[in-house]
Amino acid sequence: MKELNKKRLSKMLLLALVIFICMMMYFTVWYMRRYFPNWHMRTVLYAFNGPYHHMFIKKYLKQVIISALGMAFLVVAALYFIEKDARKHHYHYQVKALAVVIALLTVLSSVHEANSYAKTINLNYYLNRQLHPSSFVRDHYVDPAHTKITFPKKKRNIIYVYLESMERSYMDRKHGGDHNVNLIPELTKLAQENNSFSDSKGYVNGAHSLTGTTWTIGGIVAATSGLYLSPQYNNNEYNNSDVFYPTITNFGDLLHKQGYKQVFLLGSDAYFGGRDRYFRSHGHYEVEDYLYAKKHHMISKQYKKWWGYEDEKLFGFAKKRLNKLGKSSQPFNFTMLTADTHITGGYRCRLCKHEHKTRYEDVISCSSRQVTKFIRWCQKQKWYKNTTIILSGDHPSMSSKIQKGTPWSKRLVYTCYINAAAKRSNHKRRSFSTEDNFPTSLAAMGVKIEGDRLGLGTNLYSNKLTYTEKYGFEQMRKNQTMRSPFIEKLMETQRSHRIDVQHYDGVLPQVELSLKDVKMRDRYCEVTIHSIKVPRNFKLAQLEVNAGYRADGAYGNTLIINAGQIGKPIKIRVDDKTIRKNAKRKNIKTFYANAYVRDEGGLTYKVGAATSRYIW
Repeated sequence: MKELNKKRLSKMLLLALVIFICMMMYFTVWYMRRYFPNWHMRTVLYAFNGPYHHMFIKKYLKQVIISALGMAFLVVAALYFIEKDARKHHYHYQVKALAVVIALLTVLSSVHEANSYAKTINLNYYLNRQLHPSSFVRDHYVDPAHTKITFPKKKRNIIYVYLESMERSYMDRKHGGDHNVNLIPELTKLAQENNSFSDSKGYVNGAHSLTGTTWTIGGIVAATSGLYLSPQYNNNEYNNSDVFYPTITNFGDLLHKQGYKQVFLLGSDAYFGGRDRYFRSHGHYEVEDYLYAKKHHMISKQYKKWWGYEDEKLFGFAKKRLNKLGKSSQPFNFTMLTADTHITGGYRCRLCKHEHKTRYEDVISCSSRQVTKFIRWCQKQKWYKNTTIILSGDHPSMSSKIQKGTPWSKRLVYTCYINAAAKRSNHKRRSFSTEDNFPTSLAAMGVKIEGDRLGLGTNLYSNKLTYTEKYGFEQMRKNQTMRSPFIEKLMETQRSHRIDVQHYDGVLPQVELSLKDVKMRDRYCEVTIHSIKVPRNFKLAQLEVNAGYRADGAYGNTLIINAGQIGKPIKIRVDDKTIRKNAKRKNIKTFYANAYVRDEGGLTYKVGAATSRYIW
């Protein structure tokens, strides 16, 4: 009898294991479709390795593993009790048949869903490319450090505006877009008046966003280095290092050597995505982000809108900063990044109108007006005559709705070169990517480049074919999907630069903090920093605490903390509409607090974390 029970138990456990594995596959696909509906495999990997990986992993454990365990337990428990009754009434063979049918259906359903999603993200293609490394980048990369680059005697200023998720496809079809109504008529007119490398005044052109450049930091790297980001699964350097692409020479490096004053202005925390590391380690930019604005009393210490502060304020701060830069005889590179048009739904500011079907479309139109108004202001300033302006989308929108049905080959980012010191060699419609912006930006400043190529980019003012023209868009996507040992070598950093190693070696400060439970209707949350240990050789410039519904700190409110607040409850305002709407939509039940320190060089390090319940 005991042996029979053991046999039954082992069969039930085997069935439970089969159902658990299959349900895990099923819920994994459900999870991936929910958070990464149309993403490329490379971008999915970046999400799990990037600065927000803790959030995705925690959600995966909660929503997939626990759900799969629960389903397996319920099914097996139900079958166990049914079979127990069936043995008494002599229909246990039917129950066994039912168990086999359930197992088979679960297996088939899971395999079908997994196969369907694998096709969506081109998994087989991606794995094949990883197993067969490419030498394309090594064979075609032009190193700026070993290229003759000649700046004009009178150096031109440059204003580079990265427009969050801004696509040419937001225009109507007669102007090159894919909308029935032109969402960005002002930006359309601006491109027509200036240069988008089109073949006519009416039709507006744009840049392809190739593999490895389809999110903000990837798009910025492409435009300033002619390269792309490649996830390194064992050592994600751009997230786990105090330097970023350490061995390359990029746009900022070249201008720094020429004596340029370089500023990067943004309304969010530059720590997110490693943007602070990239700009500080390449060109010694002065990074003026959300926390900079708080420190210098440009906004109040509790101020929080969207990612930090809204674009209306960003353009106001930009005008003041540019007027200050314009008074100096030193040439300047002023780079800025908008944020209102970020997913999901964008930020509806007081300037937005209710003119379209969705909030996101309203925000896109509002951004078009604000950007154009800012450019018109620039054109009236004394320093404009000697200033080149570049407007470029950082990447196509990640929204699965705004351009649903538009092929990726037509999802071109908005591109506009204004007041350039270069003339086009021909007036053909160019096919180009954001990587071509690197040498083209320099050419627009009157810089001569031997060979007209830098990185993987081509000077669009020249007659030389871009790589998308030479090889085609699809082939270039394939080239950059393949594993590149050359890219991996460029991204390598020394062990001493790795953040995890610095934590282990005790080089970085350690902060102990706690967070009280937060109710959804609460205006403030309460964080307490119990202690901070600062190593002797670490030069602490600033202590910060962030609180929000995401583990990576995005959308959260960040306060600068002084020594007198340590050991005392700190109230952080968390009643931002964005937090509440997104938390409700995603059914968030955990709230997060993170402690950061900044060194004297301006780099930020995460040194402590705490969680609490988010009570509805």
